[in-house]
Amino acid sequence: MEFQATRPSGGAIVDGTLQYLRITNLHTTNTVDLRIQDTSNTKEYFVRIAGSESFVLFNDRIDANEANDEAISLSQIEKISADATGSSAETADIEIFAVAT
Repeated sequence: MEFQATRPSGGAIVDGTLQYLRITNLHTTNTVDLRIQDTSNTKEYFVRIAGSESFVLFNDRIDANEANDEAISLSQIEKISADATGSSAETADIEIFAVAT
């Protein structure tokens, strides 16, 4: 898994080692949209983090399909990117805290 924002080389976690990931929006009013992707299998989902809120993951696998299928097929998260939205020229600071084995 790698993190993408203005610094694509900002961080990476070896597949299968993630125990805990917290991404916190440090801005008080602007929101941050996270795009969580498995680029190999064209799977992705989005999460919006409001000002001063956090998003937490406890593993590095996702199932994101548009089909109405109840079967779960997990695949590796390969990239998480962040985009600030809102006022104040659309800027925000985020804090990333990760624990891996």
